[in-house]
Amino acid sequence: MENYNFNFECIVVKEPNGYSAICLDVGVASDADSSEDAKTNLKEAVELYLEDTIESNLPILRPIPMDENPLDIQAKDIVERFYMKVKLDLSIYV
Repeated sequence: MENYNFNFECIVVKEPNGYSAICLDVGVASDADSSEDAKTNLKEAVELYLEDTIESNLPILRPIPMDENPLDIQAKDIVERFYMKVKLDLSIYV
């Protein structure tokens, strides 16, 4: 079994009614009342996204388009920038 490790770039953005957490590399987002809850929700959303993407045989990476990237259009509202570490196990069966 081989392991593949990814570091997905993520941010937390302060919104008028809470926080949004966004994974920039796969275009997945979540929100919550606190930044920690938004990050927890994002972890679950990315996990579900990856499971569905792999099951559907689709590309894993789906970056946010440059013209929609909060790093460029909402930079003043970003409260945290972090990397989500993802480990995928690969097994091949015949």
